[in-house]
Amino acid sequence: MLILIILYPVASFGTTYYVSKSGNNTNPGTPSQPWATIQKAASTMVAGDTVYVRAGTYYEQVTLANSGTSSAKITYAAYPGETPIIDGTGVTPFDWNWGGLFYIGNKSHIVVNGLTIQNAFVSSGSPGVAGILMENSGDNTITNCVIYNTRSSGIGVWNSTNSSSAKTYITYNNISQAVNGGIEECISIGSSSYVDVSYNAVHGGVNLPDGGEGIDVKEASSYVDIHHNTVYDLPGDVAIYVDAYSSTLSNVNVYSNSVYDVGYGIGIACEQGGTANNISIYNNVVRTSSTKGIELTAYGNPTYNMVKIYNNTVAYNGQGINIDTTAITGVEVYNNISASNTSYQMQAASSTNVTTSYNLWYGAQGTYKGTNYLTINPGFVSATDLHLQSISPAIDVGTKGPDTDKDGVARPQGSEYDMGAYEYVLDDGPPKAPTGLKFMN
Repeated sequence: MLILIILYPVASFGTTYYVSKSGNNTNPGTPSQPWATIQKAASTMVAGDTVYVRAGTYYEQVTLANSGTSSAKITYAAYPGETPIIDGTGVTPFDWNWGGLFYIGNKSHIVVNGLTIQNAFVSSGSPGVAGILMENSGDNTITNCVIYNTRSSGIGVWNSTNSSSAKTYITYNNISQAVNGGIEECISIGSSSYVDVSYNAVHGGVNLPDGGEGIDVKEASSYVDIHHNTVYDLPGDVAIYVDAYSSTLSNVNVYSNSVYDVGYGIGIACEQGGTANNISIYNNVVRTSSTKGIELTAYGNPTYNMVKIYNNTVAYNGQGINIDTTAITGVEVYNNISASNTSYQMQAASSTNVTTSYNLWYGAQGTYKGTNYLTINPGFVSATDLHLQSISPAIDVGTKGPDTDKDGVARPQGSEYDMGAYEYVLDDGPPKAPTGLKFMN
């Protein structure tokens, strides 16, 4: 994954500090006389300040002392072109049962940019330490970080209230081998609002009975967007999970993600009787999941209201799209392509309160297809490239969908919207669907 180092501008009233392995904490923190530890910076910096961390491995836990402001954030950044590493090997965290190697507790207006955080790992039997843990905080950005080998979450955001104009961003990070022997998920968003999780690579997880999902937004969370992430190589776990648990979760959008080589694609759940409201799943590509592509689970006596599953491409999985519960109102399934899944393409526990139309189902069929559907080969470019060829029958036969596709291409390109995650881009005039194509009811 390409890691883009973004240098945030320093406010005119802020101070820029430096940390180096050759430094000393009695120094003033200047380029020629840097500090020796990141914690020294975390204990010193105030609103508007920035620290650049030079290359090397820093065996320490970092706990932030101060918040920035909305106009003068505190920034922790890798020195341009260098790779500073925070390593938990041999470090005793402040809390053996719940903590983060980089800990943001009750602190807001923070930027963490370009750090590598690894080996957030304590003895077996402990729930574990996260790579970066944020609690009761808001308007923070975690970007371009590499997180490796954590016992708990790679990145965890808990009980953090943001706003539509001051969100928390988890973006352009690379997370692998998270939740290694502990609990939680590779990226965990718990009981938090206005969080954007985007452009992350999440992979190489560990199959665990109590966690290990790729990206999980859960409990009383709201206004969370999970988009343009790539989640793969999680053979025993759910790639993207939306779980109200015993709370009310609402206004979550899961879109334009790539999921492959996982145990379970995209799941929506209420594991302990909660309620999930206003959930949209669209423009995602889910392939080679060993169990299910996209599912509303029946586990835990759930309640689902206003769930839309549309313009997804779900192919070469164990199963396709499954509405596995009747405790639903306002569920819509449209403009999807579900093809070449082993067991079925679409299954519903009941057609009551489910509107299913303008989908393409190709392969072993399930119990429910809806109306205005096609059962024909969708014409993918290949088994790994699920864009549409020019002869695809899914072109120009959908109903109104999102304004752009997974690649950001404007919809529609032709006379009507295409089915699936990708809109076919016209080149030499409108493509021609196979002769005799018609919808089935």
